[in-house]
Amino acid sequence: MKINRPLSPHLSIYKPQLTSTLSIFHRISGGFLAVLFLFTILFLKVCDLGLSFYPIYWCLFNYYSIF
Repeated sequence: MKINRPLSPHLSIYKPQLTSTLSIFHRISGGFLAVLFLFTILFLKVCDLGLSFYPIYWCLFNYYSIF
């Protein structure tokens, strides 16, 4: 006879602990800072190249004015 029991208790019975909450927040904020750092480096590289974004701005903001 097989009993259908879960292998581990459900997460809803556990009380959130301060250490686990801070660990999750630390991981999320670290990921956010890593992505922000990469975008900052990318932005600085694009600015260093001296690229002009006039065609992109024209397409975004003046597209409807030609009709």
